[in-house]
Amino acid sequence: MRLIFYALVLVNLAVFIYLVLRDAPQAAKVTDSSATGDVAMIQLLSEQGGVDERRIEVAEVLRNAVTVEPQSERETNCRGLGPFEDILLAQNVTERLNAAGVSVSLNALDTATGEFDFRVVIPPLPSLQEAFRRLRELKSRDIDSYVITQGQDAQGISLGVFSSDEAAQRHSTFLAERGYEAEIKRIPRLSRSYWIHSRGGLLSNSDLEMLIEGIPEVSLSETACIN
Repeated sequence: MRLIFYALVLVNLAVFIYLVLRDAPQAAKVTDSSATGDVAMIQLLSEQGGVDERRIEVAEVLRNAVTVEPQSERETNCRGLGPFEDILLAQNVTERLNAAGVSVSLNALDTATGEFDFRVVIPPLPSLQEAFRRLRELKSRDIDSYVITQGQDAQGISLGVFSSDEAAQRHSTFLAERGYEAEIKRIPRLSRSYWIHSRGGLLSNSDLEMLIEGIPEVSLSETACIN
């Protein structure tokens, strides 16, 4: 009986050792896979950070757009690189110039076209609370509208933007018949372009010749002075 007991113990011990040795490489593989996953995750987060930073830069350019007079009505004694229609292309060129040691900044310029749109508005109300109360009233009557929160018409309500004065007048009459007195305001139409300006002086052709080689539609030309 003792011999049988010891034999069973030895068999169980042998099976245990076999199972441990068989599973050990798999455990190592799992550990390696996790490490690789961590590296990949770090790389992805790093790349995402770069994308977010570029988006922030683009948003900043758009937020600080400068409105300028048409070229025929302004002094153009400054020079810039442009015009760019695509802000991402302009951002890429700006980065290339800065990397090459040419200190430049990217700017959005809005130029009046001489044409107008027409906005129908309820003039500013005494408080923002009153403006939103009026908005709810208009919405309940299926009248498209929104509260203006910035500019000279802040706390007023926009009731639509129209491409002609006649269309705006018709909508104003429609609103008056329902008890809402509104005004019509002309909004200049703007053409937006993107320009690269020097931070430390005038841009020169020698600085830019090689860097804009593949962008034939862009050139060094007269532009508005915004610095």
